[in-house]
Amino acid sequence: MDDGLRRYGHRLHAYCLMTNHVHLAIQAGVASLSRFMNFTASWYARATNRKLGRCGHLFERRYRAILVQEDSYMKELVRYIHCNPFLAGIVDEPSWYTWSSHSAYLGSSYPAWLTVERRN
Repeated sequence: MDDGLRRYGHRLHAYCLMTNHVHLAIQAGVASLSRFMNFTASWYARATNRKLGRCGHLFERRYRAILVQEDSYMKELVRYIHCNPFLAGIVDEPSWYTWSSHSAYLGSSYPAWLTVERRN
């Protein structure tokens, strides 16, 4: 993730890896979001296939993007992303889900490639 974010000048504000999809809140830089998503999906597919000894696609279809222009909507989006495992009935509390950035927003340590504050 870090390589793609640096390469394309984007920031990742929130993520949640679900069993069959992933949610990302990305602040796009000057490069197109589609180039970043293609790079990231291809990298992830190659790494996963190598690890599992398989080949082929991992993702069923193209990503879906929503333009966020207001800070208030960004906060709602991050909240939705972090609550997704709870809403899906996977955990009883969003903070119990390991595969999201929720703990970073609660004060836990987080990777350098995650941006927990909004920057212009």
